[in-house]
Amino acid sequence: WSSDVCSSDLTLAELFLRSGNPLAKTLVQWPELLDLDSGRLNADANLTLAAGSSAPSLDLNLTGKGLGGIYDRSELSGLDARAQFKLAHQRFELYIPELKLQQANPGLPIGPAEARVRYSAPLATADQGQLEVNLARTALRGGEVTLTPGQWNLGATNQSFPIRIRGLELQQLFALYPAEGLGGSGTLDGDLPVRLGPNGIEIDDGHVAARQPGGYLKFSSEKIKALGRSNPAMQLVTQSLEDFRFTTLNSSVDYDQHGILTLGMRLEGQNPAIENGRTIHVNINLEEDIPNLL
Repeated sequence: WSSDVCSSDLTLAELFLRSGNPLAKTLVQWPELLDLDSGRLNADANLTLAAGSSAPSLDLNLTGKGLGGIYDRSELSGLDARAQFKLAHQRFELYIPELKLQQANPGLPIGPAEARVRYSAPLATADQGQLEVNLARTALRGGEVTLTPGQWNLGATNQSFPIRIRGLELQQLFALYPAEGLGGSGTLDGDLPVRLGPNGIEIDDGHVAARQPGGYLKFSSEKIKALGRSNPAMQLVTQSLEDFRFTTLNSSVDYDQHGILTLGMRLEGQNPAIENGRTIHVNINLEEDIPNLL
């Protein structure tokens, strides 16, 4: 304490969130879509007001253990995190040196995940700041999804976030996919250039491919069989997919602002029961409404 500077140190006793999160009502910059309802928080802060200044500066340290709740439409569980929040001269910086999440579930279970990020922006334009990602990865269906480290200015339009997929297991993915008679195996790698713009999230010219030596697909249902009987041009395709041993699976990946995922798949392989197992080339275009699917 002096005539030039007023300073105060504050410590928040351990806070259990079973009965709600008072910080959401206290902190101006608390994320609007984040609702925590379990776990515990610790916090300490330093509040300083310099002579002649109309706005104080704030240093806040938060530690969370076993947090759970909802972010937007995704259920979160097992979240441990440390965060440092600094506010001065109408500008803030949020640094998260450690974030570990056991599972996020927007309809498809994802995790464990971990991240290390920094974000800074003027208070007046809090959603148009500078994002720095040092680490961001999560396990997904036997594989791993990683955001390539980098820096992004969220005030600019059409930011591109390079996502890398490695080791995604088809068998685990199909176990969650609500399609009658669909199964298979294989390991997928891919790269998805995710673009964040005024229309939301989009993907243009993404690519996914199966590792060698390939795998198999089984797609057998009454609807598919009926399609083959009614359309002779499709009969070979439908019969082949009943037990298709592929050596090549390549797919383009596009995702539009309306949530429509488009896959342009190219398959090479054989069905041992068809024409003595001769090589068959199949091109399939698939569309899926991802928000409705989730």
